[in-house]
Amino acid sequence: MPATAQQAVFLVRHGEKELSGTDPALIPEGRHRADNWARMLRNAKLEAIVTSDASESGKPGA
Repeated sequence: MPATAQQAVFLVRHGEKELSGTDPALIPEGRHRADNWARMLRNAKLEAIVTSDASESGKPGA
């Protein structure tokens, strides 16, 4: 029987933003959670990353 390829999709929503403004910053708990996800996925050999247009979305793991 031939081997089959495996694919995985990771959906991550760390959330926990400030409650004010149109583009709120992450609160410390949200930043901590985002940093943890970045560490866990660092070696995952991701082919694509899709983020929102929020200013904080590109910072974790940078």
